[in-house]
Amino acid sequence: MSQTTMFIVPEEGLWESYDYPNGFMFSFKMWDTFSKKYKIPFSLFNFKQLFDMQHDARLSREERILLHVSFDFGMVYGKDVREIIDCFVKLQDFSPHLLPMANHLRERLEKDENFIVCWQATSTSEDLWDAYEDDAYRAYDFKKDKKHWDIIKEVNEKESTIKSGTNKEV
Repeated sequence: MSQTTMFIVPEEGLWESYDYPNGFMFSFKMWDTFSKKYKIPFSLFNFKQLFDMQHDARLSREERILLHVSFDFGMVYGKDVREIIDCFVKLQDFSPHLLPMANHLRERLEKDENFIVCWQATSTSEDLWDAYEDDAYRAYDFKKDKKHWDIIKEVNEKESTIKSGTNKEV
């Protein structure tokens, strides 16, 4: 069975991983919930309208964050994890994985904020957080590799363009 994995990447040391069974209960479940709530067509063969919802003014901040969490290579710095926890608790009906993830993040914050959190939505896809270099795989390096992006920064930028009226999407 597939699974969703949440990774906690400390500044020093080994990555921590938390696995949640049935990967379809994460991104796909959230996307299905968004599509029903906002009457957006969604299928495994057409994600465009759903992904374009990131520009939709109808979304709450928490919904916009949750949608971005479902996108590949999104990450969050430890200093912003409290907002992710609040989002996951508030929108826990979007996926059965959100509350357990919030609890794991809350436990991690008790140590410090010096980490990054990222997700692998389903184990049936390529491992997003492996990098290929010199004919070998290695752990993704957030200081060296460039595929990742900051979810909170992206959401802040989207909200700014929506509020200013410069949003050209949706």
